[in-house]
Amino acid sequence: MTKQMRTVFDKELIISTIAQYVSKLTNIPAETYTSDHNLLDDYVKTAKNFDWYAVASTLNIDRWRLYHWYFETFQRMITGHISVDDCAIIQQQISAALQSKQNLDKQFQNHLKSLLSTEYHRSTFSIAFNNIKRQTIQNLPVLKKKEIQIIEIQQKKVNEDNDEFQNAIRSVQIQLELQKLMQ
Repeated sequence: MTKQMRTVFDKELIISTIAQYVSKLTNIPAETYTSDHNLLDDYVKTAKNFDWYAVASTLNIDRWRLYHWYFETFQRMITGHISVDDCAIIQQQISAALQSKQNLDKQFQNHLKSLLSTEYHRSTFSIAFNNIKRQTIQNLPVLKKKEIQIIEIQQKKVNEDNDEFQNAIRSVQIQLELQKLMQ
């Protein structure tokens, strides 16, 4: 089995090449885009027909790899990490959802995104969400023990009540059978 080597891209070269391409389209100096990655990203995200093939050809790399690097690596670098406050919100919401046995599906994640202070890159949010979910689930046994104890106490009470109810039913059944015999 052959090992695949991870390709390391020259970030500065790629950004410079993309900036030069965008500069030709906008007549804004490429240096403006290389010094302001958010401005460059705003243009690339809104460009209807951005020619990834042309840029990839100039860099002598595959169009798919360039596109993937830009949208999965570069954008995540410029958008930053999730704030401590937003991580706390994610943790609280996941804990509450797990305790109420709510599904942590796309609908839950979209609701969660609406509670955060800012919009994060899709990958940044997904990584944080999955890490926090994993940590929360790992801490569940402590919570579950308490929850299980409460459920056991409630079940014991129900069983006791059920025993009394069953005894009352048996008593009525015996009385009915005695009445039938007496007739």
